[in-house]
Amino acid sequence: MISQNIAGDYAVGSMVVFTNGKPDKNEYRKFKIKTISGIDDVGMMREVLYRRFNNNWPKPELILLDGGKGAS
Repeated sequence: MISQNIAGDYAVGSMVVFTNGKPDKNEYRKFKIKTISGIDDVGMMREVLYRRFNNNWPKPELILLDGGKGAS
């Protein structure tokens, strides 16, 4: 999953899916960030993961998150 924003505006998170080791582009999703305002990459990733797992999609075998160290 990838979070992306421009100075905290127009934030989205992306989900890519691989099935049997190959990209399954029909399963890719883009999530518009709804609950986070401003620049909060960790919060945005939390929202995307929450929304992904509260859906009725199959559970993944592996999850990769791309991001730096969150602010403390």
